[in-house]
Amino acid sequence: MNWVIFCAGVIIGWIGELFIDFFFWRHRHFVATSELEVRAELAAMEVRTGQLEAQLIGLKEDQTHYEYEMQLSRDTLARVHEQLAAREAEIRQLQTALADAHLHLAGQSSSPVFGPGPESPDLEKIEGIGPKISRLLNARSIYTFADLAEANVEELQQCLEEAGPQYRLANPATWPEQARLAAEGDWEALAALQANLKGGHAQPV
Repeated sequence: MNWVIFCAGVIIGWIGELFIDFFFWRHRHFVATSELEVRAELAAMEVRTGQLEAQLIGLKEDQTHYEYEMQLSRDTLARVHEQLAAREAEIRQLQTALADAHLHLAGQSSSPVFGPGPESPDLEKIEGIGPKISRLLNARSIYTFADLAEANVEELQQCLEEAGPQYRLANPATWPEQARLAAEGDWEALAALQANLKGGHAQPV
């Protein structure tokens, strides 16, 4: 009977030791393994965070550099626009001075090389053409009604645009037609045409 009790106690103790080993020691081993894995992942995340922070610093430095370069480009472009506007103003002044010089030479010489003689037709008889525009046309070697009659309207418009904004209201669309009538001596037809014009513009009927 004692042997039975002894053997039963041994078996019960062995079973208890198995339970303790399974539920306690193995659980501690699993917990320890999980903790190591978590620490390893945490270390990897810290390394990745450091890399991202370094990239962010580099991107901020690039942004500052590009903003500086962009500002320099804006400043350069503004200076170019100012220089371009100044050159355009100089060109307009030179064109006006050239027209005045041609007009002066035309008055000082009877040679057809420098312009029409004293009996040459006056371009100011054309509706829409005044003294200043007449000088502009002289600068383009347009002195007579015949010259103006053969002129291209688009080229006349370009001449006015290049001369400056004060000539934008002038409309050369009818100038060649008026000049042709004047060159032919058809003054009645010219007067009839000009009666329907104002500043070179055809008026609605």
